[in-house]
Amino acid sequence: MKNDPPPAATTVRLVIDYQDGVEKHFTAIPWKAGMTVMDAMAAAKASPRGITYSTTGSGETAFVTQIDDLKNEGARGGKRNWTYRVNDTLADRSAAVYGLKAGDRVCWSFSTRKM
Repeated sequence: MKNDPPPAATTVRLVIDYQDGVEKHFTAIPWKAGMTVMDAMAAAKASPRGITYSTTGSGETAFVTQIDDLKNEGARGGKRNWTYRVNDTLADRSAAVYGLKAGDRVCWSFSTRKM
């Protein structure tokens, strides 16, 4: 019917922006209660045309150090590193503990942006 509310979102989106004109989009990762950004990364890795990634630490100290063939370059000026945003807001915690809601959009970017 015309007045029925739209169905609730049941997925999250993940974008990997290599900052060289190439992006990978995963537009329908199934959402589940308790899902984190790292869970979405694992789902993208399992995709037939997925990604690879490396991390250090775990839980609150988990840190993404590489996505596909691009490794973090370090903290000194002008170095590029992986950072992520959820719904256009720069993340303020580890991807392993950042909880997602159905309909969220996560974008990883390899850039010189500072946290």
